[in-house]
Amino acid sequence: MRKADFITGAFLFALSLLFYFYLIPVHIVTFVDESNPTLRADFLPRIFAFGLALLSILLILNTWKSEESDVEVKETSLRAVYQVAVVGVAACVYIFMQEVVGFLVSAPLFLGGLIYFFGTREWRRLLPVAILFPVVLNYFFWYSFQILLPQGTLW
Repeated sequence: MRKADFITGAFLFALSLLFYFYLIPVHIVTFVDESNPTLRADFLPRIFAFGLALLSILLILNTWKSEESDVEVKETSLRAVYQVAVVGVAACVYIFMQEVVGFLVSAPLFLGGLIYFFGTREWRRLLPVAILFPVVLNYFFWYSFQILLPQGTLW
């Protein structure tokens, strides 16, 4: 049995319980209209929390069934740590940019920056993906679900 997988599975299961029974009911406001049966705002987060619980249980069961013992962890390279740090900082900047300039400005910058950072330097591939994907996503959410993505305080 691998202890790291067991601990990870137990942690994720506890996290899913926290999401399902505390965070979702307390922080997601739902209005129940008996005359209009639609999906409530907490439906998708509850599905994700349930899926996380199910997958963490499968991870725990897999560690018990596994014959493999704890393996020696290889040392991580400095480049991998650098990439994770850059993505984390970029994600924080992206979240704060959405409040100011909105989704349609911040998402192409974030996506284009990550694509460039991870090695695609050809602008014929980078620009269409970085520009078209957020635009299509924005219109998909609006026309499919009537959900406005962040517009920003600048506009």
